[in-house]
Amino acid sequence: IRHFVDVVSRGGNLLLNIGLTAAGEVTDLQRRTLEELGAWNDVNGGAIFASETLDLVIARAADEPWVRWTRTGGLAHAFIDAAAGSVVPCAAQTSAIARARATRAGEAAW
Repeated sequence: IRHFVDVVSRGGNLLLNIGLTAAGEVTDLQRRTLEELGAWNDVNGGAIFASETLDLVIARAADEPWVRWTRTGGLAHAFIDAAAGSVVPCAAQTSAIARARATRAGEAAW
């Protein structure tokens, strides 16, 4: 999922390359991957599908902790992968962001 978000945050599309066996079936590993990505997209798809890259003047990606950004309409979306309880500095132009909220585990304050 991190790779998927990384690609989308840079304006790309991820080719999953799921192939069928000779019997025309999807392997268990590939099925699990598709199911996990589908479940994640059920929750987070609004920040992924039809999204665009966020202007680097507003916010930048980071590798430690891992943060990626997308934009849909007037909303900026931050995807953060950090240990529970971590303090994640926001490398964003705060004057360009009206409010922030957490949509999953953890708390966000602005």
